[in-house]
Amino acid sequence: MKRDQTTIDLLKAAQIMRERGWCRGKYMGPDKRVCLMGAINLAVFGYAVFNATFGGCDSLINGPAEPGQLERITAGELGRIAAAHRRLGRFISGGGRFSHVSIIDTNDDPTMTEAKAVEYLQGAAEMVEP
Repeated sequence: MKRDQTTIDLLKAAQIMRERGWCRGKYMGPDKRVCLMGAINLAVFGYAVFNATFGGCDSLINGPAEPGQLERITAGELGRIAAAHRRLGRFISGGGRFSHVSIIDTNDDPTMTEAKAVEYLQGAAEMVEP
């Protein structure tokens, strides 16, 4: 069975989180743990955040960013990130066509765990598009 690009990206994000660990409150912590959105961004673009201050990561962006690196993100990569975020939101909200779930709020919820975060990424990857 051929996997679509969103499935591939979400599976890679789940693997990144398994390897690095999960964090809340930042896209990526100083120990390289990632949140739900940071894992997706890393899977698609190679960086947890798009600039040095977004997402509370200060100057840490999967290691130091090279000058001009962040300007090279393509429209295709942004589209892939958006598609993965949409599908993850739909999965978290129970599979409806539209989602009003905040992935950031879900990630940072006090009841969230690393196992549940990985489960969300994996489940969204396996979700059939409506």
